[in-house]
Formats: sequence, C-alpha cells, structure tokens
Amino acid sequence: MITIMARTRTAHRMPTRTDQAARLLMAHMEFMEELTHEDFEALARCAAGHGALFRWMEAQFQESGPRPFAVLREQLRGLPHEVLADKLMSGPHAHPEGELPELRRELRGVLNRIVIDHIKAQIDEAVRDMARDPSA
Repeated sequence: MITIMARTRTAHRMPTRTDQAARLLMAHMEFMEELTHEDFEALARCAAGHGALFRWMEAQFQESGPRPFAVLREQLRGLPHEVLADKLMSGPHAHPEGELPELRRELRGVLNRIVIDHIKAQIDEAVRDMARDPSA
C-alpha cells in the first residue's frame, strides 16, 4: 500500500513555482513583455530542464514576439524541451484559467518568489565563498 501511495504522489506531485511560471508564459507568451531583466535571469537559472525551456522561450520571444502555444508546440517538436513542455501543458493544472489581469498578478507573484529564491541562492554562495576565502 505504501508503494502505491508513493507512486501516486510522484505521478501527481503539486506543481512547482517554475512549473506555474512556465505554464503561464507558454499559455500567454505576451506576458514576457512585462518581465524584468532580473525575472529573465532568475528563470534562466532554474533547474536544468526549466531553465533551458525558459531560455528557449526568451529566444523565441526576442526573435518573433509573442506566439500562441499551438505555434510554440510545433516549434518544440524534436527539441530537448519538448517532453517538459508537454508534461507541463497536459494534466489537471495545464492551462491556467482566469481573467488576464488575474493571471498577470499570479505570474508576478510566482516570479517574485522565484527571484527571491535566486537572490537567496546568490547570498548563500557568497557566504560559502567568504568562508573558504575571507578575502573574497
């Protein structure tokens, strides 16, 4: 019974902040127009799969502007990010619902927390560096 519960929990884990940011940006790529440099930097430094997906999305946005997810989906075919994007955009939390202002606020809240986590990681790294080399 424990094994079945563990599998279920793994298969249906709660979405992370980076999952939600990716879903919101894939569903509403026009939101990228409102992101700051700090937002883009923090997203690009997310864990391997998410960071690579965010970097790809930013490059697509810079190249051609906002596009609907159907177009992004086609452009993802065969790329390493395709599996993650498919996973994020299918299932119970796949397509964010709500009015655009509400979704923008949700994205801003998620991004703020991601940026804060990114800053905390930078501080932790600086503290570790100073502990190894006090002159750093």
